[in-house]
Amino acid sequence: MNDLVLSLSNTLADAVARAGRAVVAVNARRRGSSTGVHWRPGVVVTADHTVRMDDEITITRPDGRPVPATLAGRDPGTDLAVLTVADAEPPVAELGDADSLKVGHPVLALGAGPTASWGVVSAVSGRWHTWRGGEIDRLLRLDLVLYPGFSGGPLVDLDGRIVGINTSGLSRHTRERRMTYRPSSARSALDRRCAPRSSAPGRRPRSRSRWATGLRGGGDLLEQALGAAGFALPDTLAELAERIRQITVRVHGRSSGYGSGVIWRPDGHIVTNAHVAHRFATVVLPDERAFRAEVSGWDPERDVALIKVDAGLLPAAAIGDSASLRPGDLVFASGHPFGGARALTAGIVHAVGRRGGSRGSRWVEADVRVEPGNSGGPLVDARGRVVGVTAMVAGGLALAVPSDVVERFLGGGYTGARLGVTVCPVVGPRGDPPNVGFVILEVAPGSPAAEAGLVMGDVLTAVDDEVFRRPDDLLRAVETTSRANGLRLEFTRGGARRIRTVLLGGGRHPATLP
Repeated sequence: MNDLVLSLSNTLADAVARAGRAVVAVNARRRGSSTGVHWRPGVVVTADHTVRMDDEITITRPDGRPVPATLAGRDPGTDLAVLTVADAEPPVAELGDADSLKVGHPVLALGAGPTASWGVVSAVSGRWHTWRGGEIDRLLRLDLVLYPGFSGGPLVDLDGRIVGINTSGLSRHTRERRMTYRPSSARSALDRRCAPRSSAPGRRPRSRSRWATGLRGGGDLLEQALGAAGFALPDTLAELAERIRQITVRVHGRSSGYGSGVIWRPDGHIVTNAHVAHRFATVVLPDERAFRAEVSGWDPERDVALIKVDAGLLPAAAIGDSASLRPGDLVFASGHPFGGARALTAGIVHAVGRRGGSRGSRWVEADVRVEPGNSGGPLVDARGRVVGVTAMVAGGLALAVPSDVVERFLGGGYTGARLGVTVCPVVGPRGDPPNVGFVILEVAPGSPAAEAGLVMGDVLTAVDDEVFRRPDDLLRAVETTSRANGLRLEFTRGGARRIRTVLLGGGRHPATLP
């Protein structure tokens, strides 16, 4: 039934895997890396505006090994920079046809990792003079998200061929930062060894480069998948959407509004977020029946809760293996944004497996749009299986609790240390990448956090003098810290900086299913 959707999902993930072999991280600024493409043996192309050092530059290969690199040349006018590396082991880029580009073609943007986002070509126009002094004869705009660190990375077609280099540095308008230039631009820069490293004061070098991207074979590949499946994609997606609707419920558990939930078992067991359901919850099923729910399991650190309604023979979710997800896999998010009618959004897996540790990945990161009220709803793969429970948005990405984490929670597998707070991550104003803070939404009575004097509204900013950078940093600190030593937490309250040492307690509110 879902052969066509699965085929599209596999096409996207295969394209990310194929192109990702030539994608590297470029470490050429003091804080935060960008992305580059191993263009030909020993040569890496990236975005000029991300290269802020002339020496001590390194690249990080796809296998995680750092390699020294040298700045060979740069062209500020077209935002191109070229690095040379002695180690030429990573596969080089496979280039696509950059002249067949059309508005509406699906494309993928890749960052180091690889990480990915997807969208379509939204506009292709003619000659354009950049504000940095360059000139291109074909301008491309993309309807996709270039996440922090994506500049210098490749634009990829559905065959996994690289059709351009992405940049956010050629527009002064934040809404028009998604631009790409085609391989011939980089090729021209390589042939002339780029612009000199220095130029006359007060005047940027004026360059002429051909900018455009193309989509090689992507449309043909999709058409072949459509024909092989034997039915129309819209009908297939509609059928899948209806199956997802049947397992998505509306949950009202807090005075702040509604969330969502997933029917995990047909006997009325429903999974949602801990910040949605705590002491009580009301559940509205897809058929509009409303029930008072009992909260039978609650874990604020992992933001997951188990609730039970007095109903049977419910259409329970099929549970997938979140560990098998790949960047580029097609996913769907379902929920009740703002407490209204159920809504479905589609996107791709942005990254998996980047949140390591003894207990595996903390989040499934997805390039998919979610709104307030989606919390607790399902993240579903192309087979219609739940692979995560949507929890929050951070840095524009939807973060979902992986299904394998939920299953361990339901099996009573988590009995470790706990802090006893429900938090929401927020992006701070400093740093590149920016700092992350955690706003405390609730403090469990009698918990280690309560005993240390933390209260609702405090913003956690650092632990043991290390500022938070990622949405899972707080949980990782809790899981890896000795209970005897505790955590030295830095936070702000009313604009004032404060520090508390919190002695961690044991696990609480285990969830078990019959």
